[in-house]
Amino acid sequence: MDNCGIDLHLKSSEVYVADESGRASERARVPTTEASLQRWFGARAPMRICIEASGRIGTRSALVDKQVEK
Repeated sequence: MDNCGIDLHLKSSEVYVADESGRASERARVPTTEASLQRWFGARAPMRICIEASGRIGTRSALVDKQVEK
């Protein structure tokens, strides 16, 4: 199972995906909107996800959590 780290920002978020050995398999900058997150994560296999959100973006973490859980 892949691992994914998301560094949330107000306008766009940095996404980093690594395989089980820790090797980077993908990096992307994704707009922090419901539609963009759904497009990016929607067709992917299940993965472990860690979300980093601080400051004002912390209020959006619930939106992101909802999208990546689907």
